[in-house]
Amino acid sequence: MPAPDVSVVIPLYNSAEWITLTLHTLQQQTLDPARCEIILVDSASIDHGAQLAEAILSK
Repeated sequence: MPAPDVSVVIPLYNSAEWITLTLHTLQQQTLDPARCEIILVDSASIDHGAQLAEAILSK
């Protein structure tokens, strides 16, 4: 598989409030999904942002 053209890095520290909107917005972009990657970095959050992100991206 070739390297992606676009990488989006999202820090997830206590991000549950906005991560759903952020990921849905990224999924609506017109760039071919095979040409981009989303990297999520959870930094010991105390909310459930990482679990929300996993659920959204697994669909």
